[in-house]
Amino acid sequence: MKSYECPFCHEKTITLWNKATVGSLSSKGKACPNCEGRYVNDTSSTIFRSIMWTAVLLYACVVLLGHRGDLLFQYGSTLALIVIAKLLIMGFDVFFSKLTQSLYK
Repeated sequence: MKSYECPFCHEKTITLWNKATVGSLSSKGKACPNCEGRYVNDTSSTIFRSIMWTAVLLYACVVLLGHRGDLLFQYGSTLALIVIAKLLIMGFDVFFSKLTQSLYK
């Protein structure tokens, strides 16, 4: 089901999965199947990604460097937080960010 509009040709050619996985402004993006124009998520996605990955990094530093205990818990909880952060970023990209033209051609 094509439900998102391409920022170039303004046709609904972008799927939910493509919008969730296209990346932020710093990525190359994906090409529209209709016009071959490259699109990415907008600035709000970049800001949200920065906040999420900073939180993951801080958590990893606190848990891995601050505690002397069960290594399985430390690595497991850090890995779980990375997966959760990635899912939250994908959800944010689908529901809250808009598509824009990529800086890369």
